[in-house]
Formats: sequence, C-alpha cells, structure tokens
Amino acid sequence: MSLVLYRQKTDRESYRSVEDEYEFEVDYHPFELNPEMPNEGRVQKEYLVNKFGGEERYRQITNHVTEVASQEGLQFDFSKQKISPNTLDSHRLIAYAKREGKQHQMKEALMSAYFEKGTDLTQTKNLIEVASQLGMNADAAELFLQSDELKAEIKRKNSLIISAAFQECLFILSIINPEFLAHSQQKFLSKP
Repeated sequence: MSLVLYRQKTDRESYRSVEDEYEFEVDYHPFELNPEMPNEGRVQKEYLVNKFGGEERYRQITNHVTEVASQEGLQFDFSKQKISPNTLDSHRLIAYAKREGKQHQMKEALMSAYFEKGTDLTQTKNLIEVASQLGMNADAAELFLQSDELKAEIKRKNSLIISAAFQECLFILSIINPEFLAHSQQKFLSKP
C-alpha cells in the first residue's frame, strides 16, 4: 500500500464531481509493493533505511511523503509505523468487504490504521478490529482471515497487475530510448 493508492480525499472529490453525470462503480484491485514480505512483516524503519539506501535518504523520503500527504489532508506518522506488513491479508479483507458494499470504507480504514495510527496490520486481531469498526461481523471476518479464501485470487491479480505495469514501463522506455529497451529485454530474457 502506498501514498499513490491512498489519495482518498482527491479520489472522493473527483468521483463526486461527476457522479451526477455518470454511473460508475469504483473497484479496488490488489497491488502489493512487496509480495515477498514475510508474513510477520519487517521492522519498518530498518526495512526502509535499507531499501532507500541509508538513514539520511530515509529521512528525506519520509519527510517528503509526510508533507505531500498533509497537502491531501492526511496525517502520516512514520514514527508510529513499527512494522512494514505483508499486505496479502489486508488486500483479502478489502475484497471481502466488497461483499458487504464496504470495499472503499475498508480500504480507507486500513490505510488510516497503518499510515496515520501505526496499527500493525500483520496481526489478525487488528484486521478484525478494523472490520468490526466498519460494522462488519467480527466472527465472520476472523473465520475468513483464518481461511485461505481469496489468497490465490489476490496473488493472481497482483501478478497480472505487476506484469501489466512492467509491460507499460517497457513500452514507455522503448519510446524514450530504444537502445536501453533492447539491452534490458536481452538481459531480462536471458535470465533462467
């Protein structure tokens, strides 16, 4: 889950500006930034310091993201985010909430829980609490999360989205620099 996906205020304003003219349905699709994240997640600061290339770069990026988020009316607090979660169960819960017409509310609630409150989304009890706060049946949410329901579907959709994004990037790069693309394809296709 990322800032790009959590521009809810802007999204809502965009939808509202055309909802009288058009009939549409918003459907959220899974996109795991790191599908290889262990189920227990990783210590967030250590993970991001390593990912971004050091403490100074971590501070620059998180300060920038916090500033951009505040311009959207969001109050990100990286100091509260102790664990970078594996988001598979969060994506499953968003899909599950769609059955009750609460997909958008679930997405917003999970984003707020993580980015603003620092809730550890690796903990099933916290996911159940978010569902319960939306008026969903806590016992049913727990049974769902304990099952494997939608796991394969979410992983399949995520793979398709990543593949499509990769293809789109290759297309754009082919326009910008055809030599780079030819070299990249050669390198990519030669991997076992």
